[in-house]
Amino acid sequence: MKRIVTIFIFLQALSGCALLPSSEFSSNDTHEYLHSRNGQNLVINQPLTDSNISDFYQLPNQTKPAKISIKPPVIPTEG
Repeated sequence: MKRIVTIFIFLQALSGCALLPSSEFSSNDTHEYLHSRNGQNLVINQPLTDSNISDFYQLPNQTKPAKISIKPPVIPTEG
């Protein structure tokens, strides 16, 4: 029985080594993959200026400083 268990463990280890990933590519398209190129060049638009900006982005001037609080709101407890 001990011999069967030992053989079983040996076969499991041997089959596990065969499933380990290798350094080679798994497909036959290795040559095509290594000679591939990137797609088309990106077209980057010019930055927005006063002449090409929409009225949506023209915000009014701030006359007062913004009031921002990082404190969490206080929830009244019943008691």
